[in-house]
Amino acid sequence: MIRQAYELGLREFGENYVREFEDKAPEVADLADARFHLIGHLQSNKARKAAELFQVIQTVDSPKLARRLNDAGRALDVMLEVKLSEEEAKSGADPASLAELIEAVRACGTCDCSA
Repeated sequence: MIRQAYELGLREFGENYVREFEDKAPEVADLADARFHLIGHLQSNKARKAAELFQVIQTVDSPKLARRLNDAGRALDVMLEVKLSEEEAKSGADPASLAELIEAVRACGTCDCSA
């Protein structure tokens, strides 16, 4: 399906899970100008693998995760995930800690933060 969308002109693709894309990545590695976004919640213990597989991480929600992505040593575009809902099932940084998170991401040399 990714290949068909690529042939139709799409270049930006999203995936919810690191593990699922890990299986797909070898099949789409030849799509030179395609960019793959992690759009699902990312645990810090999977940050290194995510940095290897994706060009964009849309769910950075903690300074610890930002540092782990930075430590992977690969340039990434990152977006911050902020929890604005009271729902327990939702992920994201607490709005009160947003300044700290932005500061942590800006301190990372390999992350380009879009807040």
